[in-house]
Amino acid sequence: MNVGHIEGGTRANVIAGHASAELGLRFATPQEEALLFAAVDGLTPLRTGAAIDVEVLSRRPAWEASASRELAEHVQAVAKGLGETIGAAFSPGAGDANLTGALGVPTVDGLGPRGHGAHAPDETVELPSIKARGELLAALLTADIMRFEDLPR
Repeated sequence: MNVGHIEGGTRANVIAGHASAELGLRFATPQEEALLFAAVDGLTPLRTGAAIDVEVLSRRPAWEASASRELAEHVQAVAKGLGETIGAAFSPGAGDANLTGALGVPTVDGLGPRGHGAHAPDETVELPSIKARGELLAALLTADIMRFEDLPR
């Protein structure tokens, strides 16, 4: 969980008439996701007259990488053939890969260029990795990895 934004109140020693917090939640499995949202939905105020309202601003379902293991190994092999190394570790992020991965469609994430400080003001990208990842993507798009009839429906 990341508390990305908190606001409310007027002074440190005065009870706030209104306050809010925006949370970024991550989970590795659908079971963790269900437990986490149940806990958030079950929050109750401690002070009489207070209320807690929960609003989901965006949500990406959890997905387990097991259905994607063969595809990840293929991506790693193609990258190795190009002299590149690419990880295949599970990352409980919240990207578009969650949408297909949660459906059981073999999915990989993290094909973008290498860098540091993701989503931070000082985020950087390693410029040579842009070309390298472009070459990897081209190799992956031209490889015969799966027949259409093998795709889940």
